[in-house]
Amino acid sequence: FNSGASYSSIAPMLAPCYCASMLYDEDAYRCSTLNELAALFCQRATADARKHPRCSVFVAGYSFGCVIAHQMALQMRARGVEASLLLIDFEVTYPPAVDVTRLGGLRLDGRRR
Repeated sequence: FNSGASYSSIAPMLAPCYCASMLYDEDAYRCSTLNELAALFCQRATADARKHPRCSVFVAGYSFGCVIAHQMALQMRARGVEASLLLIDFEVTYPPAVDVTRLGGLRLDGRRR
């Protein structure tokens, strides 16, 4: 969600990959519940996915977008659409560990240390 520009550096590693950003427009602001907003974004994502029928669907969210992305994935599954879910956020443990490692010892590129 949002522009996603901060993740543009990983795009070459994901190629071929088609992305659709779910932006808050007038229709989104009219939604009064999380479920309504997720349903609206599901309709848009599903319509976009139909343009690329051989591609997998991945739903990703950052920060509060994680909540929306999770609800989207649940709704897609209920409709029979296979979608993977990626949630991106900061570690939320307190107090922070003395030795700060990434995701159980994984480097930023996902390889083991």
